[in-house]
Amino acid sequence: MRRDNDRDPTAWLQRAIPANDRQETGGFLSKLRASSSPCVAVLRQHHIEGLGVHSMSLHVGERGALFVASALLALTPFFVVTFPPITDLPQHLAQVRLFGEALADPHGPYGIQWWTPYSLQYALLGLCRAIAPPLLAGRLAFAICALLWVATAHALAANRARSPPAAVLVSLFVFCNVLYWGFLSFAIGWPVFAAWMLAADREIRRPRQVLLLAALALALYACHALWLLAGIAWMGVVTLTEVADVWRRRGALRVLVRTLIWRACALAPAAIALALWTPGFQASGVHAPASWDTAPLTRLNPRWLVDAVLGGLRGPLEWLLMGVVFAWLVLGVAQHRERLREAIDGRLLLAGALLALFALLLPDRYMHTIHLAQRWAPFAAVLLVLAMPAPRLRPELVRVVVVSVATLFVAVTALTWVAFERRELTGLAAALERLPSKPRVLGLDYQQESPRVRGRPFLQTFAWAQVLRGGTLNFSFAAYPTSLVVFRSSQPPPWTPKLYWYPRHLQSRDLDYFDYVVVNGTPRDHELVARWRVTPVTTTGSWRLYRIDEGDRPGMPVAQDWGGRWDSNPRQPESQSGALTN
Repeated sequence: MRRDNDRDPTAWLQRAIPANDRQETGGFLSKLRASSSPCVAVLRQHHIEGLGVHSMSLHVGERGALFVASALLALTPFFVVTFPPITDLPQHLAQVRLFGEALADPHGPYGIQWWTPYSLQYALLGLCRAIAPPLLAGRLAFAICALLWVATAHALAANRARSPPAAVLVSLFVFCNVLYWGFLSFAIGWPVFAAWMLAADREIRRPRQVLLLAALALALYACHALWLLAGIAWMGVVTLTEVADVWRRRGALRVLVRTLIWRACALAPAAIALALWTPGFQASGVHAPASWDTAPLTRLNPRWLVDAVLGGLRGPLEWLLMGVVFAWLVLGVAQHRERLREAIDGRLLLAGALLALFALLLPDRYMHTIHLAQRWAPFAAVLLVLAMPAPRLRPELVRVVVVSVATLFVAVTALTWVAFERRELTGLAAALERLPSKPRVLGLDYQQESPRVRGRPFLQTFAWAQVLRGGTLNFSFAAYPTSLVVFRSSQPPPWTPKLYWYPRHLQSRDLDYFDYVVVNGTPRDHELVARWRVTPVTTTGSWRLYRIDEGDRPGMPVAQDWGGRWDSNPRQPESQSGALTN
């Protein structure tokens, strides 16, 4: 038979106060309820999750220890390799270099968009670049982002009194498609959105709360425009729940109107920044229809869900992790089925449902944004897992199992990264080392896919040439109108477009605009490349460097045909092919 204290963690307080005092309106207990009802509610919530029986799992020391363990595990893969399998990382670092060039030459080919809603990531990258060499700076920036992800998971768990082992599990979701594709602006927006989510859910009573919301809204904008829109959507959801509550509480309407006014004031600075940036983006002429590669109902397929929540590595590892998470959820729901509604955190569940709705309904691609739907799934999973009750098991057993799962997952991930670098990036370091200063580089990826990493991990690898040696590339993020550093001219290049996506579209005349070719391919691919008018600079590895030989250039365009953007004789040394003129 369990004691009363096990049935109600506040029962001891009931017995410690005289009965007459408990019944009086102005008695001690009634005042305590008024002043500390959130504390009592938290105690009850902890008890409902099964944590009241094992109070040690709520101990601050345990939360801290599990956070440190999660953080160390999350950081490990970034410091066991030189070139992590993060697709867009070299292009992001190249933007930092181009930022310096644009500042040094205000009338040069590059301009800076100070109001772009993607600038916060470059503040982080610039800071890392200031204290570390290029090859370390990129890994350091993404490691900090991973650390922020882990801190966000554990902070949400602590703030909402959720299970610490659940925070360890969801911390592993940092190794998802958002990380592997290198969507740094989106990844860094997650901690800001979590802070916004908690701050926007509170009644505004002081001006400093408005200032905090305004700062968070601007930070969301500086991370990614989509995060700002998600923050506005969350505020709309919170407002709807408050409207529904107006009819049940006296005076709630006045409070709601005041709160709405304050929230509108808080959103105003971010809205103004968005308004200043939008005309320039519209003038860029970027228009592409939305594309749904998978229908919303198809996305309920387990394979799609696993790939959307994680989607980084090939093999059974991610399925095993999702199996553990699924078992955690099923067991927790089954053990709390009698009081399930009280055991679930409604706010986290609502926020998770909102992001899950984005993942299920949004298109796969829109304009330059790929994986538009999938990128929301990891964050939705974090919120949904934390919202659900934890299983009622021995705390020591839970901690051992969860930490063991996390250690195994990270160990396999780190070993996969090492194997990826040693077996699929052979020759890359030598090719980059042999490049001269400020070369004009054409990057061609004939391998395209990896047997270990999902997506296109080699897509932007050639951009390491610009990061380490400067010069120009056949493709740069400066061509995107949303980038921090952009080309001043909007004229298209004279060579075949999108060679970084489709290298087999290369034409002979395309070589005239470059000095070197960095090629990733099989031995057969390199045999074919050697037949071009090129001279091999490196001859081993899947990545090799070729110097383009001089040759006849019949039918080359004259300068005015390209709006003055490209030189009529692009292979002359004084040419600035690839750089834009004013």
